[in-house]
Amino acid sequence: MRITTKYFNSASIGESKNNNSLNKSLSKIVSYYEQFIGLSEVQKARNEVNQCESNLFQAQQDRREKQSEIRLVQNKLKEIHSELDRTLRGEDKYLRLITEEHAAIKKEREMMNIYEELETREREAFNVLSNKVRVSHEREREREERTKYWSLIGSLFGALLGILGTTIATELRMKHIREMIPSGQEIKPLLDEMVQMVRGSQGQILKVSEFLENLTKMFNLESPMLLNSKNKFNENNVDINGNDFIKILGGLKEQNSALSDQMNELKRLLNLERIIISDNEENKQNFVFIGDSMEAMLQQTERNIESKMKLQTLAFVVGSYAVLAITLPLFYYLFGNR
Repeated sequence: MRITTKYFNSASIGESKNNNSLNKSLSKIVSYYEQFIGLSEVQKARNEVNQCESNLFQAQQDRREKQSEIRLVQNKLKEIHSELDRTLRGEDKYLRLITEEHAAIKKEREMMNIYEELETREREAFNVLSNKVRVSHEREREREERTKYWSLIGSLFGALLGILGTTIATELRMKHIREMIPSGQEIKPLLDEMVQMVRGSQGQILKVSEFLENLTKMFNLESPMLLNSKNKFNENNVDINGNDFIKILGGLKEQNSALSDQMNELKRLLNLERIIISDNEENKQNFVFIGDSMEAMLQQTERNIESKMKLQTLAFVVGSYAVLAITLPLFYYLFGNR
């Protein structure tokens, strides 16, 4: 039982020490912040104003008490005077009244001197209070101006940080996009392979063209070769009429047009290869071929990145202003009423 109590006591002591250190660090941070924005000076001026108000109140209280004492003495003198008027000079009472009158007049004179000193002290306290109030207002105005300028500087700095951050993010995205797009060195082997394919397909295209020309000549001129082929087909009981030949020729023409389109595309790729080779030799730079679809995709990506950058900048600036607008009145409410 004693061990558990010792353990709990040590734990509570350690926790209290941690809380004390945390409170000290927080108080230091708050004091630094108050000194930075000028709130400590304003608080000091307010404390001085409160002290001057208490001094003025005390001086007024002393003056009122002394004034009430003087009134009592004056009332006593009036009573003595009225009694002297009713007393004959030959009586013993008259001498006593004269002595009391002399003592009351002397006391009244002393109290009047003290009253004048208290009035002077009250006027001085009032003047000091007026000066302190004016100084407190000046300190408050200076603090408001300083807070306004620092909030403006903080807003500008936050906006610059937001723009810088969005610029860096955009640059990183563009770098990633550039890494995704193949460069001239990477596309050159593909172009070489395409050129080899073009060179290999040129022979096939020539053979197909010669075959089409031969068929056209045979169909138009009715050469002996065509007649022999017809007789041969008739001997083998194969029925091929003119419509079948027209269909065959139409299919061959379509293949010829498709092959021609492929040849044009391959020629364009050859020209592109020549441009890349010439640019590499002259400028030592890489050339990237981007098709229409890739270009449209890049433009759309650029527009999306630009819109996101604008939205992020606007959101950051609005958030910075909102944070400043919330935190500054909160700090003023928490620490300004001390």
